[in-house]
Amino acid sequence: MQFRRAASIAALMCLVCTGALAQVNFPDFSNTSGLTLNGSAAAVSNGIDPARVLRLARQVLFDGGSAFTSEKVCLATFSSFFEFRITNPGGLPDASGQSGADGLTFTVQRAGPTALGLLGGSLGYGGIAPSVAVEIDTWDNGFIDAGTNHVGIDVNGNVNSAAKIAVPGRFDDGNLWSVWIDYNGSVLEVRVSNTGVRPAAPTLSLAIDIPATLGSSAGFAGFTAATGAAFGNHDIVSWTLDGRCGNVTIAGCNTGVEDFVVPGDDLFSGQIRACAIQATTHGEFVSCVAALTNDSHKDGFITGKQKGAIQSCAARAPYYTGPVKTAEFIVNGDFETGNTAGWTLTTTGSGAWTLNNGSFDPRGPALPLPPIGGAFDLVSDQSGPQLDRAMQKLEVPLDVRGATLTWSDRVRSYAALVDPGQEYRVVIRAALTLAPLVEVFSTNAGDAALQQGPNLRSVDLTTALQGLKGQTVFLSFEQQAQVFFFTLTLDDVSLVMKFR
Repeated sequence: MQFRRAASIAALMCLVCTGALAQVNFPDFSNTSGLTLNGSAAAVSNGIDPARVLRLARQVLFDGGSAFTSEKVCLATFSSFFEFRITNPGGLPDASGQSGADGLTFTVQRAGPTALGLLGGSLGYGGIAPSVAVEIDTWDNGFIDAGTNHVGIDVNGNVNSAAKIAVPGRFDDGNLWSVWIDYNGSVLEVRVSNTGVRPAAPTLSLAIDIPATLGSSAGFAGFTAATGAAFGNHDIVSWTLDGRCGNVTIAGCNTGVEDFVVPGDDLFSGQIRACAIQATTHGEFVSCVAALTNDSHKDGFITGKQKGAIQSCAARAPYYTGPVKTAEFIVNGDFETGNTAGWTLTTTGSGAWTLNNGSFDPRGPALPLPPIGGAFDLVSDQSGPQLDRAMQKLEVPLDVRGATLTWSDRVRSYAALVDPGQEYRVVIRAALTLAPLVEVFSTNAGDAALQQGPNLRSVDLTTALQGLKGQTVFLSFEQQAQVFFFTLTLDDVSLVMKFR
C-alpha cells in the first residue's frame, strides 16, 4: 500500500508538489496499514481472488462493517476506482423476489475513521454525517430504491438517495464488478461495469458541492456494508483513490501551492486560518504564517519557493488593515423574493414552514394575518411535538467592529410558554454539528403566550461574534413545541456588521 503518512516524506512531497502517487493504493488487502477497520470488517481469503480481500459484511444475518482511511485525504476533486465481489447471497426475498442483501457503499465523511452506521437497508452507512456516499445496493426496499440491483448517491447518512438508477444484472452474482467514481469539484460521476472496461458515459451523476457538504476539502474515505434479513459476503478486492485539496489561498491571493493534509491533523490551509483567528494584528498574522511555513519547510512538506509564495500572500493579506466596512449579512431577510432563498429550513415532528402572503391559515386557533411587512413573511405552525429551524449560514469576519441583529415576529402559543419545551429562541450554532454556541434570544416560562405584535426586536451581537471570528456558523430562529398549538411568524431579519 502507498498511503501518505508522516513516516514517508517523499510521498508527502509528492502530495504537495506533483501528486504523482495516489493517496490510497490497495492492489489487494494483504496489508491494511493506514485503514481503520470497524465492526465485522477484516482482511480475509475468499477462496476466489489470489490475495486477501477486505470483507466488510459476512453471509450472516444483521452483520456489517466499515473501513476508512486512518488519516484524512484530499477531496476537493478526486478519482477513485475499486473492485468488489459479493458471494453466497441468501435469506428472505425482497420486494422484487430476490434474496441476498444488503449492499455496500463507498463513502467520504468527516465523522471519523471509526464511523459505522445502521445495518440492514442502511448499508452500514445510515446516520453517518457529514458525508456523501455511492451505494451499491442489492435489496429492494420499495419506494426508496430503484429495484433490487441499483446504484445511488446518498448525502449525510440518508439512504433515501439524492439520485439513483437500476443496473442490469446482479451485483451479488459472485463475479468481479468494477466501479469508477470521479468528482470534478461540481459533479459526482459513477460508472459501474462487470466487464472491467470503463463505460464511456456515467451510470449515474449528481451535481453536488462535496467540500461544502463535508465542511472541508479533506475527510476520511472508505467503505461500509451490511446485511439484514438476507445476507452475502461483501468483499472489496482492490482500491485506489487520488484526490486534490486545491491550492492554498489567503484572502483571495492564490499561492500556487497545493494544499495538503498534515498527518494527524487537518489541512495545511486550516493551520493558516488558525493563524488569522488567533492574531489580533496584521503583524501577528504574518509572523504566525512565517513560523508555520518555516516548520513545514524544515519538515519537508513544502519547498523553499513554496514557502516564499505563501509568506508573500500572507504579507499582502488585508487582515486587520484597510478601512472598516459596513454590510448586510442576511440574504432575503424580508422574504420579498417570494421564496426562501438564502434560508435553510428544517422540520422535525409535526411542524412546517410556510411562506405567507396573507392567506395562510395556520393549524389551530391562530387566524390568517397579513404579512408583517411587504408581500410575504415566514410562518411556522404545528399540531404536535416538533422543532422547526430557519437558519442562515454566516462567515464571521476576522475583525468585527460592530454587529446588530434586528427582526420582527409574532408569537402565538395556545399553551403556556415553557423553557425549552414550548419555546421560541434565536441561537448561533456551529455549522457542521449544529451545537449551540450563543443563545441570542428566547422566550421563558411566564412570558405572555400570545405576543401578536408584530414585535420588533434588536440584539447587539458584537461581543458574541468577536468570540467566533473566522468561524462558519448558523444563525437559527427556532420554534419548539411539546403541545399544540404554536404559531411563529418571522420577517424583516437583518444583521448589519461593521468589520474589516
